[in-house]
Amino acid sequence: MKLTLTQTHWITAIVSTVVLIPPVWLLSCGGKVGIAPMAWLFSGRAFADRSLMIGGALDQPSLHKEFFILCYSLLVLCPFIAVVRWIAGRSWNRVWRVFAFASLLLLVHPISILTIFAYDVSRYILRMGVTPMRLVGMALALVAYAALFLFAAWVSGFHRKKT
Repeated sequence: MKLTLTQTHWITAIVSTVVLIPPVWLLSCGGKVGIAPMAWLFSGRAFADRSLMIGGALDQPSLHKEFFILCYSLLVLCPFIAVVRWIAGRSWNRVWRVFAFASLLLLVHPISILTIFAYDVSRYILRMGVTPMRLVGMALALVAYAALFLFAAWVSGFHRKKT
């Protein structure tokens, strides 16, 4: 049985939707780690003067916890987004645009966490002075920004051939 073009688009749309359900569900049920960092960033509370804890304890707000949440977010979201890119990338433009937009919306979460992390590291450097490890933290944030924006460009099909 040969599938028609319309059937293939519907199958692509359904499979892409199913693949995006787990990361959306994880973000919505994540509590303080899910949607909260985005709300915290866009409301401006992330830029308020607050205490900054340094250390490996994950039960308190700290730079280590922000970095851990960033890595976890990337580990959970990026494989799902890459699968959707692979599936929807073979489809026609309308399906492609919808799922590229949905995938880019999911990338707002790690970008929000990374922005909070970079702000906190820079604030820590301004208050406590420059050390090699603090510079490594800033370099890590810049590399993570570059990697995320390159991934976003790949997801959005920046170099995609016109069909």
